[in-house]
Amino acid sequence: MTATGVRAKICPACRRVAPVDAALCPMCYRRLDDVEPTDLAAPSRRAAWARAGVGAIGRHARLATAVVLVLAVVAFAYTRYFRPVSPLPPASTSTTARATADAWPAAHGGAGAERATDATAPLAGTLAWALTLIAPAVTAPVVDAGAIYLGLADQRLVALDLGDGAERWSVPVAGKVDSAPVVVDGTLYLAHRSGRVTALDAATGSERWAVELGPSVFASPAVADGTVYVASFSTLAGIDAASGEVLWTRSIGAGYIQVAPVTAGDHLLVATNRDVRFFDRRTGVEHYRFGLREAARVGGNAGTAFAFAQTLYVFDPETNAPWWWGLRGAWANLYVLGMAPAVPLPERRWTVALPRGAFAPVLGEDALYTATPAGVVTARDAMTGAERWRRELRALVVPPVLTGGGLLAVEADALVLLDAASGALITRRPLEGVTVSGIAVTGSVIVLQTGAAAEGIAVIE
Repeated sequence: MTATGVRAKICPACRRVAPVDAALCPMCYRRLDDVEPTDLAAPSRRAAWARAGVGAIGRHARLATAVVLVLAVVAFAYTRYFRPVSPLPPASTSTTARATADAWPAAHGGAGAERATDATAPLAGTLAWALTLIAPAVTAPVVDAGAIYLGLADQRLVALDLGDGAERWSVPVAGKVDSAPVVVDGTLYLAHRSGRVTALDAATGSERWAVELGPSVFASPAVADGTVYVASFSTLAGIDAASGEVLWTRSIGAGYIQVAPVTAGDHLLVATNRDVRFFDRRTGVEHYRFGLREAARVGGNAGTAFAFAQTLYVFDPETNAPWWWGLRGAWANLYVLGMAPAVPLPERRWTVALPRGAFAPVLGEDALYTATPAGVVTARDAMTGAERWRRELRALVVPPVLTGGGLLAVEADALVLLDAASGALITRRPLEGVTVSGIAVTGSVIVLQTGAAAEGIAVIE
């Protein structure tokens, strides 16, 4: 105490008055070692009481904050590690969409959207037939042993005979066909923008079952282990592939789902307009979330998962959220105040920025392949991201396909097969008078969408 009042330190950050020997500001925790004490006027009794009250409130607020943080940690730990989780209801079959010698069952191959098949494409085959469609195709072709299935611009789903292109059947679709169907074991699964999901007999087009999910569905389903995974506007659902019974639903909360869900081993990947989420397919529990806006596509297999939004992000499908995940907001605030280190970045294996306009990647067992419309094809190690090889081709018109015989790239006037391990050229098969806008591959045929607006179909066998 001085003749004029008291000596104290005034925090330059928040203007809080602190004792003359204080090392930290009691309000914002700024260090006060470099602050010179100041003579303050002696406070009135009322001001002293008010200051004491404010100090008590501050101490109580800090105590309350600490209690809330501790409770948040306990709640997160219980929810994540200790709360018992019941398995999801089992499906009645083990039906799974896999790209095989007899089928290209989904727009990007199998349930993981890998654009990969063990089948060896018949590049040495002849052009068996070609036709112009009544209306342009608005979906990628999917293929089984007997037919090619397409959504057309005239609001129809059609089946074309694989042998000669004759129309086997067609069914009207209420509203626009927004996404390709999935064909598995003689059944065609189609999601409608009305929120309706239907299963059709692949041989006749007759309806086997239908489910009304409610919100609009704009993305293709994924079929794995007897479950049809469907992403509506803000809900994820699992439907029994055989019976149409809704096994479970999950609300995704904030945001909306905009691309097709995919499987990655025992996991399900879902991309919203705000992030990419990983779910355990056995329990339906979300175990990881990665902030990524407007992902164009996700994909995965048992060992690797990826998300693509011009930048390619690669993950381990088993990745779990760390214990502090629920506290990252508070951690970020403490970092801003200089009281904590920077919040760690979300876990991922590696990231690479791709040239503007690059195609979504192709996923093999131990490598990812990327390509650009300019013709630059690159192979990277799936674990490290290290570049294995790079090759420059002529302009490419669609994303490549990984086949049992190599990586199949589509130039404007040729099909090019590269050695998947080295990038060496294996063969180039010219395409005369054909403009390719899509491709599906099995062991017996190569199906090409033709025309700038996918007005036709051609088959090499």
